[in-house]
Amino acid sequence: MTDDPRHSARDLADALRAFHKAVIDAALTDGQDTPTDPFARLNALMRDPRFAWLQPLSSLVADTDHVLRTAPDLDDEAARELRRTTEAVLGPTDSDESAGLRRKIGELTPDHPEVGIALADVRQALARLPEA
Repeated sequence: MTDDPRHSARDLADALRAFHKAVIDAALTDGQDTPTDPFARLNALMRDPRFAWLQPLSSLVADTDHVLRTAPDLDDEAARELRRTTEAVLGPTDSDESAGLRRKIGELTPDHPEVGIALADVRQALARLPEA
């Protein structure tokens, strides 16, 4: 069952942002030689090859926010596309483009349950969007 597409898409965007933050916090906690200065951390996330696996999730968050800002009347088809795009990154999928992200999330989750909890919130928000 789906809710209002715009409301459901906002819920998805909120859940994705929270998930993104949880993944970043976990990755920075686990990283050796991770800078403590916030600017240096941001720079590392954006430019350090050790964090390249995070790019598909960061792009997904930015793209989802962009859709919500630019689509005043988000209809069922646009909501379906958000669902397809999210599932292409987070699964279930056979996409190689996000395999590194999904593998790293699997590695982080046992030591950082907040990552798994945030991913479950994303899945719940996805379930409220129209089937793809």
